[in-house]
Amino acid sequence: MDAKSRMDLLLQHLKMNAVSFSKSIGKERPQLVYDILKGKTKNISHTLANQIISVFPEIRKPWLIAGDGPMLESVISENPQSNEAPQPQPQQPNDDSAATPALDELAELRRSLLQLIENNGKLIESNAMLVDSNRQLVQNQQTQFERLIRLVDK
Repeated sequence: MDAKSRMDLLLQHLKMNAVSFSKSIGKERPQLVYDILKGKTKNISHTLANQIISVFPEIRKPWLIAGDGPMLESVISENPQSNEAPQPQPQQPNDDSAATPALDELAELRRSLLQLIENNGKLIESNAMLVDSNRQLVQNQQTQFERLIRLVDK
């Protein structure tokens, strides 16, 4: 199974499109996913596989990289004898009423967590800038204090 087919199956399994999937794994733009889906990029790299697994740990890295074995970790534990990748399921109509509340809640929690991580990164950058600014202020005050001491000593 080629990388394009694996990416198609992965997106179907996750019920995501290329844009939402890319954002969920921390990519600002979906170009890499589109390149795989178009066949322009022939392989899923170890780096990309690691990014996918960090967000979706149920996906198996050997399957992502080479199509080896089943796509999901749970398939191995349920059927240890099977080495076949799961067959694509027919696409169901997009019926929100059929989605289970637990899966909806999990998806919302994942989105919230990704937003929190992004906001945390921005706060860290902002705090670093404040620390640098405060350091500069302290240095300026120290220089002024030293000048004042020299004036008093004269």
